[in-house]
Amino acid sequence: MQATFTFLRHLCALKVLHRNILSRAGWVSLCLFLLASPVWAAVLNDYDGDGKSDLALYDENTGYWTVLYSSRQFGSGMQPILGMLGWRPAPGDYDGDGKTDVAIMNKSGVWWMLMSGSNNAPATANFGVAGAGPVQADYDGDGKTDLAYYKKASGAWGILFSDSNQAWLGTWGGPGFIPASADFDGDGNADPCLYQESTGAWYMLLSGSGYLMAGAIWGGPGYQAVPADYDGDEQADLCIYNNTTGEWRILLSGTGYTTYVGIIWGDAAYKPVPGDLDGDGRADLMLYADSIANWLVLLSGSEYSGAGLTCIGTNWSAVKSLWREDLVIMAFGDSITYGGGSSSDGPATGYPKLLETKLKQYYDGYFRVVNRGQDGEDTYQGFERFAQALDATNPNLVLLMEGTNDNNEGSPYDEIEENLRNMIRIALNRGIPVIIATIPPVISNQYQNRSAQMERIMGFNPRIYQIAADLNIPVAPVFEAITAVPGWQSRLMNQPSANHPNDAGYRIVRDTFYTPVSVGLNAGQY
Repeated sequence: MQATFTFLRHLCALKVLHRNILSRAGWVSLCLFLLASPVWAAVLNDYDGDGKSDLALYDENTGYWTVLYSSRQFGSGMQPILGMLGWRPAPGDYDGDGKTDVAIMNKSGVWWMLMSGSNNAPATANFGVAGAGPVQADYDGDGKTDLAYYKKASGAWGILFSDSNQAWLGTWGGPGFIPASADFDGDGNADPCLYQESTGAWYMLLSGSGYLMAGAIWGGPGYQAVPADYDGDEQADLCIYNNTTGEWRILLSGTGYTTYVGIIWGDAAYKPVPGDLDGDGRADLMLYADSIANWLVLLSGSEYSGAGLTCIGTNWSAVKSLWREDLVIMAFGDSITYGGGSSSDGPATGYPKLLETKLKQYYDGYFRVVNRGQDGEDTYQGFERFAQALDATNPNLVLLMEGTNDNNEGSPYDEIEENLRNMIRIALNRGIPVIIATIPPVISNQYQNRSAQMERIMGFNPRIYQIAADLNIPVAPVFEAITAVPGWQSRLMNQPSANHPNDAGYRIVRDTFYTPVSVGLNAGQY
């Protein structure tokens, strides 16, 4: 990775002048919001300028966003309808008046901002590359947020400095690296930073030392990076949040990164959105659950003891913030979902883990694909535990692949179909989208004769398409994808069991689900 740091370690050699990037507009047709972004300013999300963070929500579906001002005890605030699908929140203080401005960025590189210092007059900008997301922050230390983008697929960066209207362009990072810029050295300038969840590695380019690289290992799979100043020394601390257990681990800069604080605060339903809600100069542990429209806050002023605000926003049930690229996905089914027949014979090498890894490589945010596969299960047993699995997982999307064992047992087609329909209806009635897969193929060989089971699977799979058509859900054609590969019986199947894919086969299953998941993500459906 060392070579990819060149563009930011030698910024002065890469200066490119961009003129007339910002323009005034007399109207606003598409605009923005903010809830949380990967990059934190001196006071996080302070829309009213009182030195305290405010609570903000944005619904990408409708463009409806709400900011509740701390100066008004969170009882009133801004509530315009601005924005639409495909526009990413990019709030910041773009005019330097001490108030966070509402802003958004489209993945085409178009920005909109409402300048609070000019009576919310709109401004536009065109700065970015296709497929990039915003990583705005004050990189030049002039008190104004700079336009900045990062494209995860290629590692392309761009920073447009507000103090000079000059842009820095380069490549650093790529798939698997998540931006987490913050002021780690306390010089008043945000430092470009990347976090690699798979290894827990942080890579920081410190502006206070000429963008020399610093690094640390803090985190790993399942941990999100949420850097902010938790100890009040004006330097961002390395903080991670486990999106399954609700565990916060904060490595404090004030101790030379030798001491950490560990706190359990939250659960799988909540996403971290730290801010300084009590105005003491230290970030508070803030969480929001869109499924129940609820906030949880541990105030630093009470030494994170639980005093203060712990439940805000329960009356906001009609205004839920959506994280289109930060999803919990529940993979539900039998042993083929569990990962049977793979090299680990379990979840470590099953298709849900492979899918999670691929989504994290090519989309922003933190994806979690929860494996709810049950060895030996038929669809009736699946139906019996389905609602409980939804309760425990609280997913944004369900992937359903089940029926292999029913067809081995000779269960009537109508019963299999009804069980699948009932599971899908339970999810849809809760507002949870579902993707259903065709039942994977089986083989006959020296170990097993599964010819009758294969015949039944081939006879039943057309019903999968009818179920999907009736309930208006996508199909992942797993059977078709596997059997389309020449020599699939030996290349893609676990031979001893004869009814599970092998590692190569599970990669096919992963890719077959990835297609409808990515289509839905790009269309803003999940």
